[in-house]
Amino acid sequence: MQYSSELLLNQLICNLAELSPCESRLQAYEVLHETWLQVNERAGMPPTQIEHIRKRCMSPDHGWEDLQADPCYVDSFLAPSTRVNLHANGAIVIQRMGSCRPEVLYAVPGKTHRFVAAIRTSPRSNPMV
Repeated sequence: MQYSSELLLNQLICNLAELSPCESRLQAYEVLHETWLQVNERAGMPPTQIEHIRKRCMSPDHGWEDLQADPCYVDSFLAPSTRVNLHANGAIVIQRMGSCRPEVLYAVPGKTHRFVAAIRTSPRSNPMV
């Protein structure tokens, strides 16, 4: 049985929401890749598609952009206008890019929160008296 790309994307998001935060971009990629593979296997996708997913890696040859930046991202060819961002701290953000303002469909922070220290030391974080 096959599903639409939107249903597969929804299942991916539901499955990711049940997992623990990742510690690095590589771990986030591995979790994302394994979860996407499982979603497609459970959906009954043909063996050729499963093998195609299994062989994918985080590289420019497979659509990944800005691998030297934070975040790096890939635009999905299965779910149009959908972008997956992976941050160096393990955060995963999935966005719908179709409008002038991207809509966040799913976001989970990484296990390490580098921005927390910056907020605590910011003069604006002190309570107003």
